[in-house]
Amino acid sequence: MATRDLIFDLGMHDGSDTGFYLRKGFRVIAVEARPDCCAAARQKFGEAIADGRLVIVERALWHRGDERIAFYLRSDWSSAFREAAERDGVPSSTIEVPTVTLAELFAEFGVPYYLKCDIEGAEHCLLGDLRASAQRPAFVSMEDATENCRYPKPHRDIPGQRAVAGNN
Repeated sequence: MATRDLIFDLGMHDGSDTGFYLRKGFRVIAVEARPDCCAAARQKFGEAIADGRLVIVERALWHRGDERIAFYLRSDWSSAFREAAERDGVPSSTIEVPTVTLAELFAEFGVPYYLKCDIEGAEHCLLGDLRASAQRPAFVSMEDATENCRYPKPHRDIPGQRAVAGNN
């Protein structure tokens, strides 16, 4: 059962969405792989973290948890896939980041009422976990950043994916 006051912000980036959700009174689990974005959010949202309304999970959403993967950094966007990070031809730099699965997040924090996903090309990780889960958020919002990527796109059937997520 989804917890009505809980939102997952997968791909927190600059914290704009996280801040909006907090101002609306929601508790937020924000997942972000970029250490610089996490550090800035910890400073920006220190009060929300201290009072338990915000938890920042400094990991990349992936199909296996507790691994370390290459993560490709850009100033405007980043990705676990070089093709997504460099989709406009601008090179990226590489760091290693730890991973987490959606199932692990559900187990630790509960099932959110709303899940926002903006993870630049790794959407299939979210969708695979949603397919496998008996519990799903009431609402899912997902950006599809794979249009110009060359890697396999098993998740391209977006209407079918909405049905998987329970959002017809």
